[in-house]
Amino acid sequence: MTENPRPEPDATRTILVRRARLDLLPASDTDLSPDERTRAARLLDPGRRRRFIAARAFLRRELAAYLGEGRSPASLRFAYGPLGKPELVAGGAAFNLAHSDDLVALALARGGRLGIDLEVDRRRHDLAALARRFLGVEERAQLADLDPDDHDRAVLRIWTRKEAVLKALGSGVFAGFDLFAVSASSPPRFLRRPEDPAWAGLLLDELPQPGGVLSLCHDAPAAIRLEDVGPESRQV
Repeated sequence: MTENPRPEPDATRTILVRRARLDLLPASDTDLSPDERTRAARLLDPGRRRRFIAARAFLRRELAAYLGEGRSPASLRFAYGPLGKPELVAGGAAFNLAHSDDLVALALARGGRLGIDLEVDRRRHDLAALARRFLGVEERAQLADLDPDDHDRAVLRIWTRKEAVLKALGSGVFAGFDLFAVSASSPPRFLRRPEDPAWAGLLLDELPQPGGVLSLCHDAPAAIRLEDVGPESRQV
């Protein structure tokens, strides 16, 4: 499939990406639902349990603030798609959450499909194994002759872009990895994708992420605003 030129951003539509460090966020389960508390209790490792609670509490606080109208974090109710993608029962916002180690990122918009993926830099042998197992022919060809550091960054770019796409579509991670191919360079783009209405209009973006890669997939031109949450909050 030949890619059409990327449309210009729609100034009337904004995607907000809120990013934070989980180790700096409160990890109180006060606002979590009973099923979220149950899921947290099943995590035997204290670090993983704390990160889960902090991430879910962050999601609820950010969604409640984004929706406004006096919504409280605890009042939000989620429904889950066949492959586990959450959405708000009452609607009002599209969202997607990603986290890697102690970093978390949340994409928010008033509608449409969203997928976000975040990965911190990994050990080199992990990335080599990932490339061999999950990257397609077109994607592996882009890695040829790259020096080790550029190779690792290229693998992370491809990986996060593909995960963001599958999350936007509501597909399970790893499901359909072979159906499409993406670039490793900037700006991100599809090299191949199905001739299917569900895939039409999907766009890719890469956002600044020190020590890692942050990729976003969405289904309509939009301005993207990246904000850091925490003691030294800033807007990008």
